[in-house]
Amino acid sequence: MTLGAVTGVLIYKQGALGSIVGKMAGSGIIVLAFLIAFYKKHSLRFEWRLLKPMLKYGLPLIPFGLLGITIQNLDRFFIERYFNLQVLGQYNVAFLISTIPFILLNAFQSSINPGILKLLENTKSNNKVNAYKEISGNFRLMIFFMGITLLAMITLSGVVVMFYVGEEYREIIKYLPILILAFIPLIYQSMYSLLLFYHYQSKLLPLLSLFTLIVAVGLNMLLIPLYGVYGVAFAVLGKNIVYAICTFIAVKKKGFYVPEMFDLGKVKAIPFVISGCGLVAFIFIYMYPQLSHLITGIIGSLTGAFLLFFFRSEVISVFTSVKMKFNF
Repeated sequence: MTLGAVTGVLIYKQGALGSIVGKMAGSGIIVLAFLIAFYKKHSLRFEWRLLKPMLKYGLPLIPFGLLGITIQNLDRFFIERYFNLQVLGQYNVAFLISTIPFILLNAFQSSINPGILKLLENTKSNNKVNAYKEISGNFRLMIFFMGITLLAMITLSGVVVMFYVGEEYREIIKYLPILILAFIPLIYQSMYSLLLFYHYQSKLLPLLSLFTLIVAVGLNMLLIPLYGVYGVAFAVLGKNIVYAICTFIAVKKKGFYVPEMFDLGKVKAIPFVISGCGLVAFIFIYMYPQLSHLITGIIGSLTGAFLLFFFRSEVISVFTSVKMKFNF
């Protein structure tokens, strides 16, 4: 894909169009090569009996995906509508930084979700209690891992923006902690939505996304005139909270929620502690933006020390779990 983009821009001199077409051509070549290699060893056959259940499960994922893309890009749409290109460029930098946890969560889910799905199958047998316990252990590990990631990002954000980001983009530190915190509800949303996928309730996902989109539009229209670019950041936080709550309600209404599965112990307090850290950092940065690198570093370090002291048994438990899971 990179080679295709470079070819379109540098060799054919087609600018943005060359980049888009080049990426499409690059990915198309890779997919074609994979299909040729795969079907040299496997015969192609069509299972008519699987068509109906696959369409029933898969068709709702099309509007779900489109709505998801719209929700993810809605904040930049409002930035472009209400502000100038300079603010849009600044916000894009903040957005890229704040998407790091999303990438890590996807990677983490790719490693544990297949195991969780197998454990959910075990809940149909006599191993129900142990399966729920192991699922909750995986969720604890995910929250712990993502919590440490978010705390590290808050702690280092001031230093990174102050010394490694261009001066014209340093304004982002004023609302970057809120964008980082906005990721916390998505951790819970991903946990709850897994149950909807497992129980073949994909038809609910577009409805949840549509409601979230409507709320997000309303929040942006309400908060931007009042708080400017800060309103966009708070709207992102608000719509993610609504998304998580709606998904939880759907899971609960359908009877898929099992308390033992979400028994997170003391680890459940970590996101709230980190939320407090981010909000305190946001307030002090708003008051003293020139000291942002010191504010985030000090508040983040104190929060980390607090978590290490009061949750030391959980930290040891998590590291033991990781050691057993990966055999090192």
